[in-house]
Amino acid sequence: MRLLHSTVLTGGLAALLVSTSTFGQPQQRPATTDDLLAELREMRRDMKELTTMSVRAQLDASRLTLQEARLNTLAQQLGSVRQQIAQSQLTLAPFAAQLKQAQETSSEILAPLRTTIELVQRREAQLRAQEAELTRAITTEENRMMELRAQLDQIERTLGNPQR
Repeated sequence: MRLLHSTVLTGGLAALLVSTSTFGQPQQRPATTDDLLAELREMRRDMKELTTMSVRAQLDASRLTLQEARLNTLAQQLGSVRQQIAQSQLTLAPFAAQLKQAQETSSEILAPLRTTIELVQRREAQLRAQEAELTRAITTEENRMMELRAQLDQIERTLGNPQR
């Protein structure tokens, strides 16, 4: 009798503990087909979004690579133009000295010397215009590259934090 009484008491105590531990908590019901379909649809949406982000990231990374190549090409062209300007200035210096000397002596080489100096000065002006254009192009390309990097950063933040 004592054993039966202990067993009933223990069983009742266990039932009381189970009921109080779930008291106030929502009762979970078994998943229905509709629940599973909803979850499947959500997973499909997430997969589609992830795939879209991945493709976008790949495209932006490719664009960034192309921008870097374009920027490097422009930088090389700018360096070349600047070297040509320096060479033009070096070429002009002796002619300027000869022109000064020819003016003092009223030499007959004065006209061809002036023509040569004018040609060198025109070429230098063209080079300076080209330098300015390349500088503007580099600035534009750098801005595009910064935009692409910002897009990649946004994608990275989105992928790192899928719960927007």
